[in-house]
Amino acid sequence: MNSTSPRPDSLDARDGDLVSVDLIRTRGFGLASGKVKEKLGSLASEKAISLIAIHAHDIPLAFSQAALREAEEAKPATLKGREDWRDVPLVTIDPPDAKRP
Repeated sequence: MNSTSPRPDSLDARDGDLVSVDLIRTRGFGLASGKVKEKLGSLASEKAISLIAIHAHDIPLAFSQAALREAEEAKPATLKGREDWRDVPLVTIDPPDAKRP
């Protein structure tokens, strides 16, 4: 794709953008073409690997209504019957894309 003049089926995606596409077959020979369904972000971003995995494995990006209802009805957790370790120092090593936006 020419980065100076985007095609109408590209959703203005540019080189380096991570996109989801519908493959379109044109005739029986030659290369297949595609139509951009969604721009997901930059391939250079910290969350690119996560976005690829999410889309490759059809992981939902939103909770179902049933899950949201169940969460709303949940009662807060208590420390009853548990040891309180909140004062124990803890170190974790997370990948860069584990940050909240």
